[in-house]
Amino acid sequence: MQNHNLTYRIDMRENTDVIVIGSGIAGVCAAIAAARLGCDVILLENDAVLGGNSSPNLGIHISDAHSFHPYASETGIVGELEEEGAYRHTKIITHGHHYNIARQWDALLYNMMRDAGVKVRRRHHAKFPLMDDNRIKSVLVEDLATYKTKLIDVNLCVIEDDHEIYEELLKHLYSAWNHIKNEAHPKESENWKLVWVSPKAGKRESRRFIGDYILTQTDVENARQFPDAVAYGGYAVDVHDPVGKQVKIIFHSVPLSVFKDGQRECMKFEFMMCRYPKSET
Repeated sequence: MQNHNLTYRIDMRENTDVIVIGSGIAGVCAAIAAARLGCDVILLENDAVLGGNSSPNLGIHISDAHSFHPYASETGIVGELEEEGAYRHTKIITHGHHYNIARQWDALLYNMMRDAGVKVRRRHHAKFPLMDDNRIKSVLVEDLATYKTKLIDVNLCVIEDDHEIYEELLKHLYSAWNHIKNEAHPKESENWKLVWVSPKAGKRESRRFIGDYILTQTDVENARQFPDAVAYGGYAVDVHDPVGKQVKIIFHSVPLSVFKDGQRECMKFEFMMCRYPKSET
């Protein structure tokens, strides 16, 4: 097979309806939803554990509307994950922080995808797609455990949830640590040790989908209600700003919690915003 001016030997070939690249919460929910609708689904995860930012390697568990609204709760597949996690005690409680490095969370995600019929492939790196005009017809995959190259043919679509910023973040981290230990505070930090560094990058949103309507900051802050809403959210924009000698998390655009007909309302996302993108930036 010839592609990108390189020749690859294909050790194994598979066929599926949907490929999901990355096992972050978005990827897990997409895989489960597609499988429940009858699709044959393969989920590829580059790491050995599942969960993306919520995995034991990073530990930022699911927290959205209920973080600012005590009467709010996630619904749908995310709500199922949270309820099952609470029932099975898959979270390690850390005082004052919403971090969780329990391995049970990885097992929960795997079991729920398996039960839905998703084929989970850990330690599988999606190298690049093979195109047929504007359609992805196959994905070239490296099995990092067996060092075999696989080609997965796709009948319907590919959903991607991936990142390439980890090495750059490591440069900043170790540069700061070197500055503390060897330049700024060598005496004070003489007995300090860097005991743990996450093997995953804490990715956040990297793309913007532009539909018939674009959500604005005012919409978020005022918890604007849309008559054709298909989803809701309630989290703020949190910026990790350096303030003085410490890093302080500052919350901006905290959605209001408004009352309507005696019921507490959160920010909602309308159908025309979520249905399809006009373009991607």
